Amino acid sequence: MSKIFCPQCDSEIKSSAKFCPQCGSTVGESSGEQPTPMENRTKKPDKDPMPKAKFAIAGLFGVIVIILIVIFYNFLTIEEHGVIAAQPTVGDGKFYEDRTIEMVDVPSHVQDGYLVFSLDDVFEHELVRVEYDGPTAEIPVLAYISPKGKLVTAISISEPCNATQFTIIDGAIKCNNCDARWEVGTMQALTCCPNNYPDPINSEVVGNEVRVPITTLEEWRRRL
Repeated sequence: MSKIFCPQCDSEIKSSAKFCPQCGSTVGESSGEQPTPMENRTKKPDKDPMPKAKFAIAGLFGVIVIILIVIFYNFLTIEEHGVIAAQPTVGDGKFYEDRTIEMVDVPSHVQDGYLVFSLDDVFEHELVRVEYDGPTAEIPVLAYISPKGKLVTAISISEPCNATQFTIIDGAIKCNNCDARWEVGTMQALTCCPNNYPDPINSEVVGNEVRVPITTLEEWRRRL
């Protein structure tokens, strides 16, 4: 014999019952609604057992997207040092986060009023140093590629510690004589010595050569 259920509350009832023993609803012919046999009942869909987890995952995904948008926006709107911003773009930007780049001395020569060295050396070693043997002093010059793909050339000196050697660490150019660090694209100080970063200077790229005007080097003066 088939089981039957109340059409109002789904409680099991006897086939001869006039009223539901649970909710009191009238059943049978007088109610206008017939109890539903078990074999004809449609199973109600189960409730989602993990609605909160799904909302949490969606919220976390939204937060990650917002963070990525902010990072990308900050990268696009970063204010480069004025001289660096005017430098030629030589390729894709270089990213130095979670990396350490040691300075490498590379060959250079003087030609037609310029200190000349290879752009290939800059790409290969990522942070290079050359020297101009001037009439009164040797002037070191460093070069690397910024996160926006700009060729950065700068006087490789930091006062007052008189450092001429530097290292790029986690997106910052660091003095090898002290703890001073500056952001590689803006030259903003991350620790001490806010005005003693390697001083950016103008240069140009001709073919595969980096050319720094000799007049720029000879006219440069120490800041302290």
